[in-house]
Amino acid sequence: MPAPPVSSHGSGNWRAAFTAPREQAWREPGPGSPAGTEELRQTIIQLEQRNIELAQALEDRQAELDAARATNRDLTRVLNRRG
Repeated sequence: MPAPPVSSHGSGNWRAAFTAPREQAWREPGPGSPAGTEELRQTIIQLEQRNIELAQALEDRQAELDAARATNRDLTRVLNRRG
């Protein structure tokens, strides 16, 4: 995006012209509106809950894997004693 023309007067107007649309967009329905903010909060809560569920599932799988490895080591020892 090219820079706006530099002028000895009106630099304050350029700043206002630049920030006004951004502020208006923030006030309008969307991410900055109360409804948008609440929707984002709900999404965050859902994602945090999903993260907890996935972490628990991973922990469960890790416990199963550890148990399977222990069983495998025990069976390997038994087989090695026979051999």
